[in-house]
Amino acid sequence: MIQPTAPLPAETLSVAELRDPEILRSIINHPAVYGPSSSDLCPPPELNDVGWMASPPVLPVGILVDGAWAGVFVCIPHTRVLMEVHTAILPGWRGRIAERAAALFLRHLAEHSACRKLFTLVPAFNRPAALFALRAGMRREGCLTASFLKHGVLHDQALFAINIDRGTLCQ
Repeated sequence: MIQPTAPLPAETLSVAELRDPEILRSIINHPAVYGPSSSDLCPPPELNDVGWMASPPVLPVGILVDGAWAGVFVCIPHTRVLMEVHTAILPGWRGRIAERAAALFLRHLAEHSACRKLFTLVPAFNRPAALFALRAGMRREGCLTASFLKHGVLHDQALFAINIDRGTLCQ
């Protein structure tokens, strides 16, 4: 008979603004993050300057697991109520923990910003990112055809979005 395994210890999970450029650089330029998410027009990671992400009006919201940075949601405002999010989750924290972090992030956004619509663009070849967007509560709202250049090939990008409703997310 197979014995059940002991449950894993619960992680302390939180989100907070992340304005330290060095920490942002270590997450964004991590090979498992930068490689799949960068287009042909992006510089190599060692030349990728992420300092602009640490300054307003950009809102970087980091994921903390047991006090260690595990990823970041970088929000770029398009208008006062519309933001685009770029998600960077380090490999050891993908899956359930990242899904829980996304819920905390959406709540943080509802409580600490004027954002009422959040969207992200996901290249057609990045199925894990599309599934993560759906699990985070986003809906596919459109497609930008031939809009992402990777390895010399133009790919479509799916547009996923979610309404940020204070009443629903802040309960």
